[in-house]
Amino acid sequence: MDNKPQILLLTHGGWGMSLVKGVRMILGAVDFVSEVPLLPEMTLPEYLGKVKAEVEKLPEGSIILTDVFGGTTTNVGAKLGRDFHIKVYSGLNAPMLLEACSQITFTGTVNCDAVLQSGKDAVKDVIEEVEIQIKYEGYIKKIEREAEKMLKNEEKQIPTNIDYGKIPNLASEARQKLKEVRPLNIAQAIRISGVNPADISILLVYLRKQYNE
Repeated sequence: MDNKPQILLLTHGGWGMSLVKGVRMILGAVDFVSEVPLLPEMTLPEYLGKVKAEVEKLPEGSIILTDVFGGTTTNVGAKLGRDFHIKVYSGLNAPMLLEACSQITFTGTVNCDAVLQSGKDAVKDVIEEVEIQIKYEGYIKKIEREAEKMLKNEEKQIPTNIDYGKIPNLASEARQKLKEVRPLNIAQAIRISGVNPADISILLVYLRKQYNE
């Protein structure tokens, strides 16, 4: 057997090899992955013996990935992992296996923390995640539009006689700061601490309405 780390899958019924087929579509050959399925007709001693025979052949740095925490596959993996000093992780899923296979393929080693994290990160509430992304995307686009508007109006002059007290909906802090600094244009107003993009937008609307700019 090759001295590179190996991945041993312990699953109920042997579904792990279906994941391997998917990984092969991405990485090509992954001949360092094997599986010992737990079949309905197997007794615990029989399964333990089959897994032990495979574990004894694993080179240093190999890992065992099991399907169900608390199930027979994981319990057998845990016992042999302790006996042979091999890392064992349950909760096998496609991203976890892909991460482990990618590391062995490209580095010849396994970063166990990264493998475990990939498995955890793959579990998501899809609807909630999509909704969050949609909301976030909308927020980013809004910020980008506001920033673009600010840049286009930086050179707009602010009349020296403007009465900030008459501008409706302007935040109190922004109103006070604008009164104190008396910026000559929008570029200067943007850089005043305490004056945010919303305040600048309100100021621009007021200038257009009041001074027909």
